[in-house]
Amino acid sequence: MSPKKHLNQKEHKLRQCVAQILWQDWDPIGIYNPQGDQRDEYASYVDPIFSLLIRGYDATKVANYLTHLAHSQMGLSTMNGNYNDRRVANLLVTASLDIIYK
Repeated sequence: MSPKKHLNQKEHKLRQCVAQILWQDWDPIGIYNPQGDQRDEYASYVDPIFSLLIRGYDATKVANYLTHLAHSQMGLSTMNGNYNDRRVANLLVTASLDIIYK
């Protein structure tokens, strides 16, 4: 299933939440600006992360995936278990639990 197709209301809300968290909280390249016009900078990562959350991945696996993205897609020097990726993964998993499972 493509995450953009056939989303129910809760899934749609979670997908929007993932996009917001990536832009506002993760922002590994440091471009966040609340009025910025680059809100779609991390858009290509929303669906893969949304899929991980829907499949029930825990915060450690989500954090490792965020680290992988920062390293392999953005060329950043980062390591698994770094504070920001763990913090953001916890936000993502908590949002998933709050939105999908309540």
